[in-house]
Amino acid sequence: MSSPSNPDRRRFLRQSAAALTPGGLLAWNAACKRGREADKRPAEGPLLRAISSWKSSPDVGYFFAFDAVKFYANVESEMKAVREAGFNTLYLLYLPYRSEDGRPTPWQDNIPLNDPDFASVQPPGPGARGAEERTFRQILAACQKHGLKTMFNVGCWSPQKWFRENPDAISKLPDDSPQYDRIFLKSFGGKRILTPCFRSERFRSYTETVTRGWLRQYRGTRDFEAVLPRVRVTDRFDVRLDPGGFPLFYIHQDTIDRDWCHCPVCQAGFRDYLLKRFGSIGGVNTELRTKFASAGDIMIPLSPYVAGRSRFHVIDPVGDPTKQRLWYEAALFWTESIAGWRNRLIGAVREFYPDAEVVMISKYPVSPFLTDYLRIARNGKLFLMDSYPMESALQWNLLRYFFDIEVYQSGAEEQGQALVAHLQAYDNRLPNHVNRAPSPEEYRQQHIGLLARRVGATVTFAFEHAVQLSPGGVEGRYLPDAMQIAGAWHKTLQPVEEAYRGTIRYRGDVVVRHNPLENCNPKGAQAALERYKFWKNRGVPVRVVYDEKQTGETVPDAFEFAVEGGGPRDTDLVVSEKGEGYLVSLTNLRPKQREVRTRVRLKGEDMKRWSLRPVFGQLATAGQSSDTLSCQTILGPLASAVFELSRRQ
Repeated sequence: MSSPSNPDRRRFLRQSAAALTPGGLLAWNAACKRGREADKRPAEGPLLRAISSWKSSPDVGYFFAFDAVKFYANVESEMKAVREAGFNTLYLLYLPYRSEDGRPTPWQDNIPLNDPDFASVQPPGPGARGAEERTFRQILAACQKHGLKTMFNVGCWSPQKWFRENPDAISKLPDDSPQYDRIFLKSFGGKRILTPCFRSERFRSYTETVTRGWLRQYRGTRDFEAVLPRVRVTDRFDVRLDPGGFPLFYIHQDTIDRDWCHCPVCQAGFRDYLLKRFGSIGGVNTELRTKFASAGDIMIPLSPYVAGRSRFHVIDPVGDPTKQRLWYEAALFWTESIAGWRNRLIGAVREFYPDAEVVMISKYPVSPFLTDYLRIARNGKLFLMDSYPMESALQWNLLRYFFDIEVYQSGAEEQGQALVAHLQAYDNRLPNHVNRAPSPEEYRQQHIGLLARRVGATVTFAFEHAVQLSPGGVEGRYLPDAMQIAGAWHKTLQPVEEAYRGTIRYRGDVVVRHNPLENCNPKGAQAALERYKFWKNRGVPVRVVYDEKQTGETVPDAFEFAVEGGGPRDTDLVVSEKGEGYLVSLTNLRPKQREVRTRVRLKGEDMKRWSLRPVFGQLATAGQSSDTLSCQTILGPLASAVFELSRRQ
């Protein structure tokens, strides 16, 4: 792969002529349009637009200490506000049913080990299970009353008490000591949260039994069935609520991508995995550049971020880059372990709902944990992405956010799936992150970026059910009518959603390929992201393609759409093809700069015959000649605009 700074690429950036001809792309678009119209069917319902119920306890301050009785003291008013703001589904992160008999498990059973913040918390009393049950029923009743569907989590965290009673289900380090969640150790001053081994038969059986227990208790009941979402995928990508569609559940297990387990079960499984894959110990050594004397010597290498790694006498690819291929194989093995657990839960749900879909939350493609979520999600119609623009950063990073979306959207398309992605609209109170909510403009940015990339459904994450949009993103300043802001935005959203129906991604842009094998290099995980930023900062249409075999990028001879100006511009430009024209989405990622200029040239076309129509935001055409159409957009800091480019008849 050539470097972005070489002369060929600099020459490419100076070009502005199109390689496409009117008889090629435009005729192809017209044929597609005729085909879509012939097969057109009415939309069965609204796009899935969910909001989470993830709340931090006012008593203990940690999101994993769920107390439904306290959290949902105002269920009725919260659900009413959610509906009035334009949401149609509650993403119910917390479910109290974590016991094998299907009864509620009070939140006190999930207290971390040796946590002084919980020293004063009393054990659950005799009425705790009943209180959890009544609150859960109140949530279902309120959702039904206000016309909300409810997505249920079938893979919620197992209680810490259960782990203490079942040590064979705990993830282990190479010395067989218990493994604690790395994020909590870092974020909460050493709080120890035990994590599961996803190959443990005890853990798989337990979570499977819990899922069966609460479904057996609720399936067929009036309030449960009334709010269970059924969805259908239309127009290839749109996930729409539809009473005749398939039931939708999800798995939100927040410790799925932490450091790998080294327990005896996993070690034996890894040996079997490599021998099956490469045929013999000789084949393993030849392919992976290892020197194992026998199969019994094979061990799982250390993942990149194990604390105090020097104390373990195991293969460490951080110190020995020649073992990065072994590292990659371990990542695939861990991916297979999680996928196997997910399949068990899917099987349990389908015993009650044979046509159900169970999507699992997927973390970030540029991840230090080396988990290939596309492989995990292959069994299903939908792909659920946990895409936080503030994750692992101290400021909003929308380019990184859009990069993540690009990777997983391409993978979802490859697997015939529709992508569901998260929007972030809350103050992130974790100590290792910035603690402010997005501004209203930043919230809209996220949504516009998703629509332009044909993401078919969204889940907005918010502590409190109100979307905590701070004025200008100022810490601690909340608007009392935050949900009204979200509602006002949703009321303007339908024309944008409809404009993108029937579009396909523009095929004349730069393609950056993302290969998960690159992540098995301590410096390689950011490589594709940096290439993506290089082109985006120059206003070039660029997309990322998930590719298991190839890295690098492909560049067309020229591009047609360009953001003008010198130097990096921090402007997200997305171009889509629709009918005989194009949809163009511009997002200004600069906090101070207000003006964005765009130049459009189509080879062989008289640009005086083309016109721009605003779909969202203001657009002013600054100049037009036979070969160039230029427009000036006053977006404002952190704002977005969408316009349609079409040829006059």
